[in-house]
Amino acid sequence: LRGMTTDNTDRYVVQVKYASNLQTTTEATTANSSAFVELSGMSVSITPTYLSSKILIMYNYHIHINGGSTGWISTDTKLMRGSTNLIGSGGNYGSGHREQHAGNFDQLIYVAKQYVDAPSSTSELTYKVYGKVTQNTVSMSYNADDNGTGGSMVVMEIAQ
Repeated sequence: LRGMTTDNTDRYVVQVKYASNLQTTTEATTANSSAFVELSGMSVSITPTYLSSKILIMYNYHIHINGGSTGWISTDTKLMRGSTNLIGSGGNYGSGHREQHAGNFDQLIYVAKQYVDAPSSTSELTYKVYGKVTQNTVSMSYNADDNGTGGSMVVMEIAQ
């Protein structure tokens, strides 16, 4: 893909990297834990060609909440570049999900997110997705193999 902006700046996709979780389950069950768990397979490394490039990260995953819990259930997810938090873990519920869940039924939530990063680097960068339960104790899994097709990440370098 290549395009010209109104100020005659040439923009194009330099490279694309992809990862798929391939239906590997990541469990998260402890409420109010300070520890995030890395979502299996939700990691992509890219080495930008140009210092001025932007990196477009697009990712999706699903959350399965097992029935039997009552009250509010919240989860938090975050996107990290190395040790830098790009999305999530901010405010009361971060960028996660707050769901009213009562009774003995399951919930399945599908999520898709995008982020544009400006790392100013030509060194290898690794993007990863993490998740945790933030309220209530519940049996929950990300990208459970019996509840969908797993998650995926696409990372693109865009020349500026």
